[in-house]
Amino acid sequence: MAISQPPPGAPVLDEVRRWHPALAIAYDARAVRGRVFGRVVMTDAAWDMLLFLALAACEQREVTLGDACQSAHTSPSTALRQLDHLCDRKLLVRVPNPADRRSHLVAITPAGLGKLVEYLDRLSAASAWSSPLAASVVLA
Repeated sequence: MAISQPPPGAPVLDEVRRWHPALAIAYDARAVRGRVFGRVVMTDAAWDMLLFLALAACEQREVTLGDACQSAHTSPSTALRQLDHLCDRKLLVRVPNPADRRSHLVAITPAGLGKLVEYLDRLSAASAWSSPLAASVVLA
């Protein structure tokens, strides 16, 4: 069973694509922050995973369970626990990988994209973001 992602041109995907530069900068900035300060001090596995999967949706990339867990920059057990929590909240979906029965694919759901767009729009309305870089500082 393949993951059902919003089709190209879907309104929610178009909305999150508007934020693609800020999402990419924020995801990269969080990784740098972790390297500088140490991952033990700076962790937020669920948020990192959500940003990573939103970027994958924008880029129409499939993401394996292993890659999703690595994106969380934490231990595998913590990453899986956070992933399960996000799946329970219907923000992510995990399905068997049709190309490899030993693995699973993970994607952000349309509801997850919608929540992310709502968050970004609320932050944008509440502040004077002048650029994707300014937005990414808030996201990180």
